[in-house]
Amino acid sequence: MSTSQTACSPLDWDGEFQKLLKELSVTIHESEGERKIMLARYQTAIAIGGYLGPRAKELLHFTWYDFLDKSDKDLYEFKTEKHRKIYFNEKLLKLVTSNYKIVDPINIHDLILESPRHPGRSISTRAFNKAFKNILEKADIETENPSSHTLRKTFAYRVFDNKGKDEQALIFVGEVLNHSSTQYTRKYLGIRRNQVKEAYLKIH
Repeated sequence: MSTSQTACSPLDWDGEFQKLLKELSVTIHESEGERKIMLARYQTAIAIGGYLGPRAKELLHFTWYDFLDKSDKDLYEFKTEKHRKIYFNEKLLKLVTSNYKIVDPINIHDLILESPRHPGRSISTRAFNKAFKNILEKADIETENPSSHTLRKTFAYRVFDNKGKDEQALIFVGEVLNHSSTQYTRKYLGIRRNQVKEAYLKIH
C-alpha cells in the first residue's frame, strides 16, 4: 500500500458522495456537446468507484458492456491476480444506462473513460485523479489526498458501516476487498488512527 493510499480519506456516503453524484447530474443536464459527454463519463466512473470499490486500474478498464443488461461481473484484480464477484446496485445500473445514452459510444465495448487522444485506450490514473480533484473542488467537497482510491475507501467504509462496525464487519470488508488479513483491513480503514483521534477530541 502506498503512502498516498494510506493518507487518503473516504467520502461520507449519504452526504458527500451522494451530493457529488446529484450535482454532477444537474451539471450534465445543463451542459452540451463534448463537455456533457465528458462529465457523463466521469460521473459514471465515480459512481462505479463508490458502489463497487475497484482499484484504479480496474476502474479505468471498465467498458459499457460490463454493465448494460448485466447484474454482476467476475472482476479480475490486476494487483492481487485474483478474481472477485461484484454485484450491481440498481441505482448504479440506472446511472450507467442513462449516461451510456448521453455518451452514445460507437461500440458498446468501448471503455467508459476512453482516452480522447488515443481511442481504445483508457486515460491514465494521473489524469483521472486530476479530473476527480477538480470535480470535488467545484462541488465544494474537501477530502484528504483525493484520488481514485478515495472511492475505493468510500466503498469499504460503506460496507463496514452497513455491517455494524464490529469485528465481523471488519472480516467481511477484508473478504470483499480480497485483503490478505484482518490486520491489513484494520490498517486500511484507519480504525486505530480514528480511535486515537476520537480519544483527543472527546475529552471535555
